[in-house]
Amino acid sequence: MTWQAAQSRSSRLANSTIRPRSVLFRYGEGQGLRTLDALQLAVALEVQDRVGVEALVAADKILCEVATLQGFAVINPERP
Repeated sequence: MTWQAAQSRSSRLANSTIRPRSVLFRYGEGQGLRTLDALQLAVALEVQDRVGVEALVAADKILCEVATLQGFAVINPERP
């Protein structure tokens, strides 16, 4: 592995750790977003950045609210 490849991989790993934390810190206390929901939203944000996402599917009310704040269209299977 070249130095540049290792550095790039290290940077991606750092970003994958930072994003869930920032989502949790931003919405955890004020909105009541739980840890695993923050992780799910962080993954959705990462996928959105890379390839695009049409909508986020979730049944959790708080996750749906926060995802909407992040600009996602939300599909809640519990609400037709």
